[in-house]
Amino acid sequence: MGAAIFQILKNNLTQPTTENTDITNGETATSVNESATNETDQTGNTKATNYNNDFTLEDLNGKEVSLSDFAGSIVVLNFWATWCPPCKAEIPDFIEVFNSYKDKGVSFLGVSLDEDFNELVDFVSEYKINYTIVRDTSSVNVANDWGIEAIPTTFFLDEEGNVLDSVVGQMPKDNLISKIEAFLSRDRT
Repeated sequence: MGAAIFQILKNNLTQPTTENTDITNGETATSVNESATNETDQTGNTKATNYNNDFTLEDLNGKEVSLSDFAGSIVVLNFWATWCPPCKAEIPDFIEVFNSYKDKGVSFLGVSLDEDFNELVDFVSEYKINYTIVRDTSSVNVANDWGIEAIPTTFFLDEEGNVLDSVVGQMPKDNLISKIEAFLSRDRT
């Protein structure tokens, strides 16, 4: 049985772009091919340097979250939306797998493509999503930088932000677990 996939963008991007996104309304994004620089956050912690594929979006509390904040862990990066049935269907499995692996060097980051902020907040509350959710609006459009043409799309990133694998369409829990296990046990030499 084939997984349902929702077409959301009609562009021909297959690789992330190399240009900065021009933002005029105060939102920021970093092109996926740029590397993060040395930065010190408000708590005095130094963020990762040379983290590949970095971007910055706001979470549901208005706090800036960068992909490089998850440096040092395997990242499950999921582009999704509340109006997408296969996205909704995989969320409970993502929550369960996140809970099993959050203390084993695996982080989850959900990038919502919803325009309606209140609907997104209500959805996250209703589904009890406990991993980080950021919002990609049409003015920022990190999804375009990543070449997203359909959702859900899930990327698996290594500790330095390099793409290990990607899956377009609903991700069955068993596949999610097997990919995470394979990436955790891979030879890093």
